[in-house]
Amino acid sequence: MSVVGIDIAKHSFDIATVQANGKHRTKGKLANDPAGFEA
Repeated sequence: MSVVGIDIAKHSFDIATVQANGKHRTKGKLANDPAGFEA
């Protein structure tokens, strides 16, 4: 099982997924604007 975390801020949002063993699978930061949502 993986856990997904999303932290939304005024100018950007951070995304992370963590595997059951505690290791990060993915990390990302996107702009909080239309271009960021399309990514």
